[in-house]
Amino acid sequence: MGAVAMAAVATEALAAATGPAMAVASADWAVAMAVAMALAPALSVAVALGVALALALALALATTIEGTMEDSHPLHLDLRIPQF
Repeated sequence: MGAVAMAAVATEALAAATGPAMAVASADWAVAMAVAMALAPALSVAVALGVALALALALALATTIEGTMEDSHPLHLDLRIPQF
């Protein structure tokens, strides 16, 4: 038997031996991906809510600091209109 024929036989034997394991792994992967896809919208909403809450907290803190500093605060624009 030539080297090419032996390699072909070995490849066929490997495919036959790993075929069932690959089928199980593919099924497990499909289940894992289905779960991940089902959870993805909930995770996206949770992340968006987390970002919104963090921004709201930062704005509340900034406005609280603003109120305690009287007139020199970053979120207020003082316009001085000259008198005629």
